[in-house]
Amino acid sequence: MERKEYTRYRREFKLEAVRFAAVGERPEAQIARELGIWVNQLRKWRLEFAHEERTRKTELIMHCDYKTRDQVRASIFECMEVFCNRQRRHSTIHYQAPLAFEASTIAQLAVSTVRG
Repeated sequence: MERKEYTRYRREFKLEAVRFAAVGERPEAQIARELGIWVNQLRKWRLEFAHEERTRKTELIMHCDYKTRDQVRASIFECMEVFCNRQRRHSTIHYQAPLAFEASTIAQLAVSTVRG
């Protein structure tokens, strides 16, 4: 009996699929069908990315030896500012990371000022 050849998907494809599902405009089953994947695969990817995010946050804060409370505060602030606020996709800006949103907004403003 022949072994089935499994398809390997790029990380970008997985992230985009999970983002579409997170927006919630259409059911997961419909999104999975349009992308040519199983619904369970989409759910598995969502859980994997959620686990990765929790692991990164834990590594940034919990695995350090702090000598003072100020060091703890600085580490938590850095984690929130650098990791959470800059990299996390926000629903208020159409599920883009803030830096990507700023870049696209600046590009749109540059185009509109050239035309205007």
